[in-house]
Amino acid sequence: MTASHHAKKAPQIPAALLPESLLEKSKRHAKRALAAKQSGDDDDYQLHAALALELLAKSALARIHPSLVVKAENLNSLLEASGISTGTTVRTIDAGEAYARLRHTVPSYTTPDLDACRKLAERRNAELHSGEAAFAAFPPDLWEGEFWHAAELILKSMSLTLDDWLGADAKTPKALLQALRKAKRAAVKHRIERARTAFLEFKP
Repeated sequence: MTASHHAKKAPQIPAALLPESLLEKSKRHAKRALAAKQSGDDDDYQLHAALALELLAKSALARIHPSLVVKAENLNSLLEASGISTGTTVRTIDAGEAYARLRHTVPSYTTPDLDACRKLAERRNAELHSGEAAFAAFPPDLWEGEFWHAAELILKSMSLTLDDWLGADAKTPKALLQALRKAKRAAVKHRIERARTAFLEFKP
């Protein structure tokens, strides 16, 4: 037999678990969120922001290993995440579980960040799956600083920036660049407020 007969086939990880696929999908929703922000559509802004952040979190986890974005109790999904085909649908974790796992993988991602991310996901679920106007009751000034701050932390753990995530370059429309600048300011403002709170609560 030739060497090729003995060579093992490379593991095939489902596209749904690939960090690159998750990141690209996250980028699309992040850009839609930014466009909605610029046009003043607060509901779409929050919806796409929630989707973008969940996918970004899963991409960061999948970079470590695809098994981190599947349900641990589902054996077939764990096998698929290891490149072993089972012929069944992959079962991935929900947003809340993804954010919880980031506590152990993203530096400086603290309990307040986890809580803010989970609440964003909960409002998305309420908006989509019930008659509650969850987004209308929570305008951007109450959540976007936390959102952009959390996104920056996750991106930093992936050696990426907001510009990388949102594809900001010479071809980006001026309106979106303006929205991105506002997003960056919101993230910085939130970091400063978080540091101020920590300072005031510090007891030597």
